[in-house]
Amino acid sequence: MNSLETHHQNKELCPYLGLRHDRRTAMNYPSPQNYCHNVTPPAIPRNEYQSQFCLTAACSTCKLYAGNSRKRMPANIASADGGNLQKLIWIPLVILLMLIVALAAWKFFFPDLFNRPTTQQPVVLETATKIFATETLTVSPLPEATATRTPTEIQSVTITSTPTKSSAPTTIYTITLTPTLTRVLALAHLLEVPFGSGQKYLLHQVVDPETIELLAERYKTSVDVIQRANNNPILPLTAGTVSIIPLNQTDVSAIIPLSAFRISTSGVTLQTFAQENSFNLDVLSALNDLAPEYQFQPGEWIIAPD
Repeated sequence: MNSLETHHQNKELCPYLGLRHDRRTAMNYPSPQNYCHNVTPPAIPRNEYQSQFCLTAACSTCKLYAGNSRKRMPANIASADGGNLQKLIWIPLVILLMLIVALAAWKFFFPDLFNRPTTQQPVVLETATKIFATETLTVSPLPEATATRTPTEIQSVTITSTPTKSSAPTTIYTITLTPTLTRVLALAHLLEVPFGSGQKYLLHQVVDPETIELLAERYKTSVDVIQRANNNPILPLTAGTVSIIPLNQTDVSAIIPLSAFRISTSGVTLQTFAQENSFNLDVLSALNDLAPEYQFQPGEWIIAPD
């Protein structure tokens, strides 16, 4: 039976036969795992010797049985594998010792190899970054409703109306120009975006069921002011039409009749628009709060005297 057995289980086993680290247990068949512990150091008997003495009742007749445990196992009894096994145990220890000695010698003769940093040190570069201050105003939800205008010299315009008596009723508009230097951030002239330097205006596209009375209440103005600004539009208001709303204004005399124009092409400036349509450039600049060189984007609006 190929298994482990103790001396209590098998009385025929030699009491000195056991595993290398457990002398009370042995293999019950010839095996290189069986060691004789009555010699120094413990050694493996040859398989034939184990079959003849160690694993049988004849163990008491073994020359090692009553021998001195301090003696080495004779070569004619010792297993050749056992001797080689014992020699092999020393090989890893010798290799490890040699590696330790080599490493110590290397560190002694080449100390710089161990003092080098394992990773490259980061290089800190000082750079100068120019920061430009800009002003940007964003109007949501339309992405193109942003524009920036550089400081420019504009003229504030005061528009008053003076009725005169003549053969035919006429109205004369007196324009007073006052040069001032202001810095203005211009909004894109889109629907629902307030604009204007003094009087603020807003262009509103009518939707059902809005009425002129509702618009006057919403934008804190009056029906008469809205009618004046739009040159007496046809009532009721039609959905889809664009109305000019003077914001927070109830004085009719402060408003002149106006028209709204939608820019449909690129490259149009306030100055070119005034020239092509025979409008006074200063009046357009004041009404729309724009410099003469302001360049419109397609889809923007402009108001002008009617």
